[in-house]
Amino acid sequence: MAFALAVGMAYRAVFPSKAVSGQMDAKRISDLTAISYQVNGYFAQHSRLPASLEEASIARRDPHTKEPYGYHVRDPRAYELCANFDRSTMSPQFAAGHFWMHPSGTQCVTVSAYKR
Repeated sequence: MAFALAVGMAYRAVFPSKAVSGQMDAKRISDLTAISYQVNGYFAQHSRLPASLEEASIARRDPHTKEPYGYHVRDPRAYELCANFDRSTMSPQFAAGHFWMHPSGTQCVTVSAYKR
């Protein structure tokens, strides 16, 4: 009995449930939204994009891997944010009002900076 419990716990640690994956993806979207606001705030103050998230004192990390999110300056007014999603939101049930529709895996979105 104890062995079966240990195996079940190990399986869940390696293969998180759909609910946990969905919660982590929701956190990733929340983090990316907050990062975009922070980068735009930096842009408004300095009239340029930060070279890195660290330069803008942005320390958000992926909730599962604890790695920083991807950030790449594309041109003087555009940057890319990247995250590795567990689940796809490409189905019709997510079509309305979803901030970032994405397939599973590493996905990036290009964001235009603006002054408030």
